[in-house]
Amino acid sequence: MDETKFIEAPGGVKGHDAPFQWGLQLKELSQNDNLRLTLDTFIEDAQNPNSEPEVSQQQKRPALLNTIRQDQFDLGVGINLAMINRLLQLSFERKIFEKIPLDKPQTKPLKCAVKPAKQGQFLRLTTAPKVLPVDYSALPQLSWGEAYIKLRLGVQIPAGTITGLQKTLIKDSFIMNIDLILKLKKRNARSLSAQLWTFDYNSIQLNRHDLTWVGNGLKKVIVDNEYK
Repeated sequence: MDETKFIEAPGGVKGHDAPFQWGLQLKELSQNDNLRLTLDTFIEDAQNPNSEPEVSQQQKRPALLNTIRQDQFDLGVGINLAMINRLLQLSFERKIFEKIPLDKPQTKPLKCAVKPAKQGQFLRLTTAPKVLPVDYSALPQLSWGEAYIKLRLGVQIPAGTITGLQKTLIKDSFIMNIDLILKLKKRNARSLSAQLWTFDYNSIQLNRHDLTWVGNGLKKVIVDNEYK
């Protein structure tokens, strides 16, 4: 069984950014106390035919079907994170994440000390985003149609974003690595909503070259020394 279809580029504009091509191939079909169907997949970009998946994305692990008991559903679908990360990698290589607008109004006040985004202000991702497994045991119980994911980002923070004490520690424009915890919720049969739930403070990494001389004195607190 082979099938090839098109899938929209994450972060792209429909009708403007050409879709990627993806295909499925039957790998395993077995039946014990339940039916198990395993499909291999490939995702390619006709505009970037020489792109290959990162080696780290090819690691596989058993699918985690949320925290819902097996007797509460008839059909479960597990998608390997490598497939999602391949899509994000291809979008990054197309430079789709070069200019992420910040001037959209916030639905809730920000908890960190930052200024409201200026018109035309952008974030730039410095590495391809990666979706990683998350420890559900440390998070609140989910309802039906919800899931948590961890999103690893490298971000160029634009000048004029930080305020207060932070300005004495960090230069006006800097690069930050951070792991975000997102809560996904099914909106309808074809779409999900993503909510920023929290972030992993221990994941924050700043390049020491982006610190002021004051910040360098406190680098053990706010910088991962292994981050170059």
